[in-house]
Amino acid sequence: TAQPALVTDSATTFTSTTVTAPGIGTSSAVIKKGQVIDVKDTTAGVVYSSLVLSMSGTTITIDTAWYVRDGTGSTTGTPNAGSLMIVAGFTKAWGQNTNITLNADSFATGIAGYELGLVNNKTDGSGYGFDCVSLGSKKIGNFFQARGAGIIGFVSYVGRAFGCVSFSATTAGFYSSGDNVGFSGQGNAIGVEIKAPTTYALQVVKNDNTFMTGMNPVGAWQKLRLDASSITSGGSMSSFTPFNTITPASDGAQFTMPAASSLGQVLVYIRNLHATYSVVAVGSFEGGAGTFTIAAKTTKQFWSDGNYWYPAN
Repeated sequence: TAQPALVTDSATTFTSTTVTAPGIGTSSAVIKKGQVIDVKDTTAGVVYSSLVLSMSGTTITIDTAWYVRDGTGSTTGTPNAGSLMIVAGFTKAWGQNTNITLNADSFATGIAGYELGLVNNKTDGSGYGFDCVSLGSKKIGNFFQARGAGIIGFVSYVGRAFGCVSFSATTAGFYSSGDNVGFSGQGNAIGVEIKAPTTYALQVVKNDNTFMTGMNPVGAWQKLRLDASSITSGGSMSSFTPFNTITPASDGAQFTMPAASSLGQVLVYIRNLHATYSVVAVGSFEGGAGTFTIAAKTTKQFWSDGNYWYPAN
């Protein structure tokens, strides 16, 4: 059980190596040399820490200085009067805390902080390797947490029906933020399977949750968006843009299609915006033709099989 702090008092005055407060005198029996003493200075917006060196009356003398808790261990200062003093206020309680060290001269080549062997000779699917349950009136922050320098946060090896399972999460079953890649799948039989969604199978929203596009529960796209760009008369069409427009500079002006060989199974749209001029697409077209003419004010679809562009409308 995590205990309350031994002493707290905000009727305080400080020097660079002492603190004086009424609560010190009334708690002399429990204040000992070497205890941690913290000071929350809300005026300066910092927290100081030190160790109790000695006590006399209502004054504690600390070891060396008041150190600012800024991660450096070198910044010191003097707290403002009225700051909250806390003696032996432990901020965390451990059920188990184990440290394992692998040194450069260690004969061992690996370490395990905790290893548990389970032997189930009765029923498949019975038992837990680790069971964490929240029994208090308040919610636990993280049931599992990985910190510090490492390669992989969690690994599930072969032989598991599911690598990770989440039931009834109120916000998200899986959450990724700030990662280089939010999800990466490699060598899977099925990259992603979405089964029986109730609202959307897939949804893209802005930061304020404004709907951008999505696939509904029956697999139909809503607000389907196609990237669009303009082709320069006499120039080349982008291989990344599905919807393209062009205004030819003269009747029969040409532009170059992307290589069909690099865009197998791709469907593109090309709109000739000119009121009277036709435009000529140059590329590999059905039957080995090298050009295709798109009439004025006409939109053409082309599909590639990896060899040729085929008119699709």
